[in-house]
Amino acid sequence: MAETAVTIITVQGEAHARRTAERAIVSLSATADGPDRDPVVDAVATAASAITALITADLDPTAGPIVRFSADRAHVWSDRPWNQQGEQLPLVFHATIAITAEFSDVEALSRFVETASRTEHVAVGTISWELTDETRRDLETQVRGDAVLAAVEKARQFAAAVGFDRVSPIAIADPGMLGDGGSASGPQGKFASPMMARAGMDSAPAFNFTPGEIVVSAAVDARFAAS
Repeated sequence: MAETAVTIITVQGEAHARRTAERAIVSLSATADGPDRDPVVDAVATAASAITALITADLDPTAGPIVRFSADRAHVWSDRPWNQQGEQLPLVFHATIAITAEFSDVEALSRFVETASRTEHVAVGTISWELTDETRRDLETQVRGDAVLAAVEKARQFAAAVGFDRVSPIAIADPGMLGDGGSASGPQGKFASPMMARAGMDSAPAFNFTPGEIVVSAAVDARFAAS
C-alpha cells in the first residue's frame, strides 16, 4: 500500500478590527521658573491646584465625564544658564507638576482644554485616544480568532496550489514562537507583542475634538500537515 504524501506548511495569519475611540487621555503640565525657589514652587502648586479643582468637579469613575486622573509630585531643580558671550548667569529655579485626566465625553474634553489652556503656568500637552478595557478585551478575542481562521485559509490555498486537499493543524503560536527564525509580515514585527493598537486624532480650531480610530491587530504563526 503506497504511503500518503505529507507536506508541512507554515504560515502566518493576521486580522484587524477598528473601533472609534471611547476615551481621551489629556496630559498637562504646570511649569514655572525664576530666580527664587519659593515663588516658583508656589506658582506651580497654585496652577496645579486650579487644574485639579477643574478635574475633581467632573470626576466620576462610572458616569464621567472624567473617569480618572493622576498628578505627580512637584519636580524642582535649578541650573545656571550661559549667555551668548559665554558668561554663566545667576541661578534659575524650575518646577513642574505633570497631570493626566481621562475623559469619556468629547464635549467635556473640549471645555476642559479651553479652560486649562487659559490658566497661567499651565500647558496642555498630548491627547491620546483609547478604548475601554472591556471593548479592548472583546476586540482582542475577536482578532485572535480571526487571525487563526486567516492562517487556516492561507494554508489551504498553499496546499491546493501543490495538489493537496487536506490540511491538519500541527502548531499555532504567537509570532516568532515556532522557532523558524523568520520575520513577520504585515503591520507588526515577528518578535513584537502579538497585540497592537494605534490611534489618530483630528482636531479643528476652538478645541473641537474628533475621537481617533483605534486599530487592534493580531498575528499568529501556524504549522499544518497537508495531504
